[in-house]
Amino acid sequence: MKTIRYFVYTLVGLLLIISCAKATPSLLNKVTWLKGTWKYNYFERPVFEEWNHTSDTLFTGKSYMINEQEDTLVLESVQLIEKNDRLNCIIIVPTQNNNLPITFVSTTITDTSVIFENPKHDFPQVIAYKKLSADSLQATISGIANNEKREIEFSMKRVK
Repeated sequence: MKTIRYFVYTLVGLLLIISCAKATPSLLNKVTWLKGTWKYNYFERPVFEEWNHTSDTLFTGKSYMINEQEDTLVLESVQLIEKNDRLNCIIIVPTQNNNLPITFVSTTITDTSVIFENPKHDFPQVIAYKKLSADSLQATISGIANNEKREIEFSMKRVK
């Protein structure tokens, strides 16, 4: 009887500990403001960037243009994956790097910004997103190219 009572008390104690323990929040939850479709102009042409919160561990995204024939031309595909307490931004640009992925690792994550870096990449070495309001954000790519410091900003407006 004592063994059963001990087992029940132990089980109840473990269940209380488990139910009271708070799960570690996902880093992806800090960047949910990216979710949606954003638009910016690049050389007078509209470019769209779309982000989806696919699962608790994955954000997927893509940048694309729509040509005169109404065809969607994907410029890059992106995945945000949490790994080793950081977000990995994995990018595939179909016309570059033999279609192989390039990974940028988060160095800063707040409720309104995220910065990814890959110092070994040719350009950019830094990709940053900053939420300006519910319907606008700024993306910046920067680094060294041809021995010169470069920075390109993209002001985006939410379209969906």
